[in-house]
Amino acid sequence: MRHPAARLLPAIILSMAATSLPCEAQTVRAPSQPVGARATAGRAVPAAPDLAAGEATFKAICSVCHTPLPPPKLAPPMVMIGRHYREAFATEAEGRAALVRFISAPDTGRMTLPRHAYDRFGAMPRLALSEKQVRDVAAYVWSLGAPADSGRAR
Repeated sequence: MRHPAARLLPAIILSMAATSLPCEAQTVRAPSQPVGARATAGRAVPAAPDLAAGEATFKAICSVCHTPLPPPKLAPPMVMIGRHYREAFATEAEGRAALVRFISAPDTGRMTLPRHAYDRFGAMPRLALSEKQVRDVAAYVWSLGAPADSGRAR
């Protein structure tokens, strides 16, 4: 099933190019160093996710289809996604890693959401996000799923 917003994808990509979000392709780094990583004792360690950058990417890209809170637009609200991932995974690291995998390459086989979400909204299109943007958005989505009394992050 084609996502209802798939026809908007060219506009989303153009809006990404027009934003002032950091672009990993513009970052100068050593050839052996992965995107968004810093060297530590001879090995690459991914840079810590940035919630503010994740929120900015959400507002610029993801909000075309997703809302932070209900009611939904063309895709599930992010707070519901964050809650489902928190329930499905034992640790924050596992949950955020699963979010990163899904956002990087959306596939119904990787969905953690209930089947009715896919039936209602369809499959998410693949977006041209950098690795850092994906990690930042995953951290932001995870933070939205936190119980109201526990603050933004678990």
